[in-house]
Amino acid sequence: MIPGGATYEHGPVRLPEVTARPQLVAVASKAEEAEDGFALPSVISQIHVGAKLIGYVERVDMRYGAFVKFLNRLTGLVPKLKKGTELKVGSTVLVKVAALDLSVPDHPKIVLERTKSKQSKEEKKKSKQEAKDKEQEMKEAKEQRKKEKEEGKAKGKEQRDLANKKLQALKAGDIVGDVEILHINAERANVRLLRPEFQAAKARTRIHCSVADPLNITRASPSATVANFDPSHPFHAWSVGDILPAVRVAAAARRLSARLYLDLTNREEACPPLPRHLGDFVVGSVAEGIVDDVVPGVGVWLRTGPAVRGRVHALELSEDVNVLNDLQRHFPVGKRLEGIVLRAAEGKLDLSVVRKEKGKDRSKLKKGQLAIGCITRKSTKKCDPPELMLEFAAGTAGRCCITELEDEGRWENMPLGNPVARSQKKGQTTGEADDVALFYDGAGTNFPHGKFVRCRVLAPASRSRPAQVSLRPSRLAEDDTEADPAPASGAVVRGFVVNTGRKGCFVRVARNRVVHVPLNDLSDGFVVDPALEFPAGRLVVGRTGGKPESGRLLQMSLRESALLDSVKLGWDDLQVKEKVKGVVTRVEAYGVFVKIDNSNVSGLCHVSEISDKKIKNHKDIFQPGDRVKAIILTLDKESKKISFGLKPSYFEGDEHSSEDEDSDSSSDEDEMDVDAAAKSDSDSEAEDYVSKLAAKTKEKKTDESDEDDSSESDSESDSGSESDSSADSSSPAAAAAGPMDTDVGFDWSGAQALAPPSAPSDDSDDDDAADPKLHTRQKAAARRRTEARVTAEETRMASGAADASPETAAEFERLLAANPNASEVWIRYMALHLSNADVDAARAVAARAFERITFREEEEKLNVWTALLTLELKYGSPAELEETLEEASRNNNPKKVYLRACELLEKEVDTVADRARAMQRADAMFEKMCKKFKSKKTTWLAHVNYLFKHSRASEANKILKRSLLSLPSHKHVEVMSRFAQMEFELGSPGRARTIFDGLLEKYPKRLDLLFVYVDKEIKGRFIGDARALFRRVTGAEGNALPVTKLNDKQMKSVFKKWYRMEEKYGTEGQVEDVKAAAQAFVERTL
Repeated sequence: MIPGGATYEHGPVRLPEVTARPQLVAVASKAEEAEDGFALPSVISQIHVGAKLIGYVERVDMRYGAFVKFLNRLTGLVPKLKKGTELKVGSTVLVKVAALDLSVPDHPKIVLERTKSKQSKEEKKKSKQEAKDKEQEMKEAKEQRKKEKEEGKAKGKEQRDLANKKLQALKAGDIVGDVEILHINAERANVRLLRPEFQAAKARTRIHCSVADPLNITRASPSATVANFDPSHPFHAWSVGDILPAVRVAAAARRLSARLYLDLTNREEACPPLPRHLGDFVVGSVAEGIVDDVVPGVGVWLRTGPAVRGRVHALELSEDVNVLNDLQRHFPVGKRLEGIVLRAAEGKLDLSVVRKEKGKDRSKLKKGQLAIGCITRKSTKKCDPPELMLEFAAGTAGRCCITELEDEGRWENMPLGNPVARSQKKGQTTGEADDVALFYDGAGTNFPHGKFVRCRVLAPASRSRPAQVSLRPSRLAEDDTEADPAPASGAVVRGFVVNTGRKGCFVRVARNRVVHVPLNDLSDGFVVDPALEFPAGRLVVGRTGGKPESGRLLQMSLRESALLDSVKLGWDDLQVKEKVKGVVTRVEAYGVFVKIDNSNVSGLCHVSEISDKKIKNHKDIFQPGDRVKAIILTLDKESKKISFGLKPSYFEGDEHSSEDEDSDSSSDEDEMDVDAAAKSDSDSEAEDYVSKLAAKTKEKKTDESDEDDSSESDSESDSGSESDSSADSSSPAAAAAGPMDTDVGFDWSGAQALAPPSAPSDDSDDDDAADPKLHTRQKAAARRRTEARVTAEETRMASGAADASPETAAEFERLLAANPNASEVWIRYMALHLSNADVDAARAVAARAFERITFREEEEKLNVWTALLTLELKYGSPAELEETLEEASRNNNPKKVYLRACELLEKEVDTVADRARAMQRADAMFEKMCKKFKSKKTTWLAHVNYLFKHSRASEANKILKRSLLSLPSHKHVEVMSRFAQMEFELGSPGRARTIFDGLLEKYPKRLDLLFVYVDKEIKGRFIGDARALFRRVTGAEGNALPVTKLNDKQMKSVFKKWYRMEEKYGTEGQVEDVKAAAQAFVERTL
């Protein structure tokens, strides 16, 4: 050892430094200097200018040179100019002291330069000979090793070929002895043969999961080498290094490239040959595999052999709907399944587990058959909305009419979700598509995509139409495939809107039965946009009309007045000179046809009976759909002919109530127009109503000439006239620009896009100068439009429609000026701007709302903040959403804000196409909320509920454990109770019962826990379990739980609840058992 350590006065003792370099050891072991004069100094006093030293290069700095180190950390520098940078770190060098600076004793500066050792000629010759001999010796050793290696290769090749032949001679079922596990993955385990005759073989031996059995090994402590698989997986307890005894051959060895592959199995009994490619499978044969992947709503994937995967469709897995709707729980990864092969071609392997058990053909559906189908909302090719498309076994399609989803008494509005128009042509947008189908998103309904349901086949499939099925519980309980009876005339019926267009609204009241609702029978009031207010799938109630003519649909009215009128007027109820109210159905050159309200009676008012004075053209006065007052002039009940009179003189002196005046406003205006027409012939042009009449007549003529309408052809039928008039009245809405998608989680009702006034063309002045008459007509048309708009606004304000459903910014401003704290109005005002694709304006409205709403109205402000969060979620960036969330938390209760934000993100998961990204955002928001409010039970319960809704029970259990660590102890009971309720509804009833039993054992006097437990059992239709619980609690079975510590008053409540349950769900004998148990309890406690 070289003395390399030193003790300093004010420093620590350094560790000794040692070296094994021969030259340094040789020099250090001599006195002070070697024979050639080179020394290894240990103190500075041994160094002087010109001294020859030996050391090693500690480091090289390209800026300065090489630093050479001696004993006791003495260091010198070989400068860069002296080629110090050419030295190698760690090499031994001979140097000479060129300069020495001792001005600082503790840190001397030593400048060195390289030098060489002086040797004699004999020594140099001897060194060369030794080097030459050493080189020759190394060459001979290298040739010897090469020769031995070649001999070893030849011998190893001979042994390897012999071992490979032995492996190739093995057959399926032969025992190869013990093997050692080398590596494990989900598909196979690589092993090493331990028998000596096989160890030289160049082969890859493996055990595929489909032919592996689990190991019954109990380990004292988990090891890092144990495979981390599901307990049902065959490799669950396998670990690298385990020895498997008596392993058999699963399939004969095969050669790929230069390597042999041998598949083994650890099964004790003989197993069928392991299939290696798709051609090994035969249709109809039995195959088995290990579950590799589970796709909810689709099925499972099996590993049936090396490089072969098979699929089992969900409908081929089970005939239990509950099992199919929870595939991940009933078919975990690693479970072994057996089934028959349905198809093994075109690179696909399809298996069936159900057909192996049942042995029946499921490719065809028969009438009256009970079948299980999967709801699909992707394909609309064979769908006739509104209805539900289902997929059955063997690719058979079926559809369920919207009226067959539930029994009529349980019909709900929009049961299929919101309709969305979608083009059926690839690459074509909805706006330009000619072939557009309705697609129902199914969000928030009982019929989501991928859900499995049991249904009754009403009609088998044909070449052009899929099978028709029903989901009604009544049809499932009984073999009922008969169609619903046709609705009677005048009956009140319910139905679902099929579509709404120019000809009216078509309503489906039963399967294959549709009724027609004319546009003027949609409501007692004016409907601005029938298609918007009556979308496909809406549930409506109406009264049917009389027997329809041949080839026409039965008509129905949705008017409230029609529903309230139980009896319609008939011919026998009418008398001559009776005054009635009605609707104009047709306008002809010879008169006007009028239909009496609340009846099917219609007749003609001759042109001579229209007005007391002569008019030029009554078609300018009356339109189909106008409401009028009329008097019956003649009545022939036998031939069913009637004539009316509309002259104002027939109604002079009549007293009208305010309701009559309001309802007859349109007919009064018509009478005024009739008189104005008569006075216009007598040159009474100074009157204002005469100028209005002239403008109206001129507008009619201009519209007729410009639009080229054929009113004569349109007026041939009543329904056609009504449809055309309704369509004309709604033309401004049809001409309006289509609103953008404003479905952001709120009901943005009341906001409709209004078409902006068209800008005048650049060459309008030239046209006016060229044609003065055209300029006059344009002014007149503009004036008429202004008058019409002002009249419409005044009418809306007078009738209250502007307050009920504001449509313009001015109307919203007027409402907000009167009630600035109404969050609903602010949200609808935001929706108005969103319908016009102005997101910034909607944000500005929200900012105004926060300033205008008083600080006491916390809930109203929170509603607007929620609407703004919804807007940012759909139209903003993630940074804007985060900023809005933080600002909302500062201005409101932060817990409520985060709860609503999580609710919005949870809804997004069920609605957007990219579910993975949406679920990741929702998970992050729930985690953030739980960390921020870890002492609040509502946040933890919201997170647990979200996980249960998306079938993530294992993660919900982890969240429960975290919540119990964070929440105070007095909140644990309620959290556990709520968690158990969610388990009952969305998870495992067995786990829920375990939790409730534990709570009742710990809190034996909590009657509320017991009743919640019982209610969940009854709601889940587990009547037997609820009955057993009552027996245990009341001691009816002789082994009462600690819950029996309830006092007499509480036990009375328990017996009452038990008695009510047996009255509703039990038999008479079970009711008597409750009475007997109650009597026994009373006798026992006396």
